Amino acid sequence: MKRKVFWVILFLILAIFLSGCCLFQNLSADVVITKWEQDYSNGKWSNQVKVYYTITNTGNVDIGYYNIWLAAYCEDGSIYEDWNTIG
Repeated sequence: MKRKVFWVILFLILAIFLSGCCLFQNLSADVVITKWEQDYSNGKWSNQVKVYYTITNTGNVDIGYYNIWLAAYCEDGSIYEDWNTIG
């Protein structure tokens, strides 16, 4: 009886791994800034910075949306922060 239970459990574990079902979820993504722009006119930089980025899901879970938080650190010591929801 113990031997049958062992083989059933072993078969179920093998079936889970071979079916592509993962027991552990990995929620992760890579964000790469590809370009940024800031206008400069009359000797001053504008207050707006446009940031272009790509997001790649690197985990094994489908991600429905992303909250991206950006911070720009200026030469004068000021910090501009903003966030965006994608998805």
